Amino acid sequence: MESQSIIELIKNHPKLSTHQEKSLLFILVRHRGCTFCRESLSRLTLQLNNIIAKGLLPVVVHMGDDLSSELMQKEFQLKEVLFISDPQKKFYKALSARRGSFNEVLGLDVLKKGIFSGALFKYGIGPLEGDGFQLGGIYLVQNNKTTVLHRPVNAADTENWDQILLKV
Repeated sequence: MESQSIIELIKNHPKLSTHQEKSLLFILVRHRGCTFCRESLSRLTLQLNNIIAKGLLPVVVHMGDDLSSELMQKEFQLKEVLFISDPQKKFYKALSARRGSFNEVLGLDVLKKGIFSGALFKYGIGPLEGDGFQLGGIYLVQNNKTTVLHRPVNAADTENWDQILLKV
């Protein structure tokens, strides 16, 4: 089955169709239990005012269910952010987010960052939801054009919001 374009997904999605004319900032996370995804959502909370000030509508896409959306939105105090449950990975495919290898998801570098950066202890870990090898990323969809703002090299490669916001 051929994947839909991101523009088609936006146009046909009930949460996004009314926002077609806006600049949408897609934040693709792996799943609610991922330590580094939890770190990313925490960083998003800190940068939310700067993102909105740039005229961007943040959209968090994850592979969990709608309950996971509600839990993440509440836990990270992101009520201004749209959350999209995407267990079929339609948005991941449309934005060409890649799947990682074993080393890119559970390799020594990833584990070391989780332990030595303190992320594992600060953000915890939870159950896997969806494809554990799927990587995320940050993508801007503006004027029917998609720009990759951050494509992680592994599961521990978290975004630098200062650099991202300079690009938009």
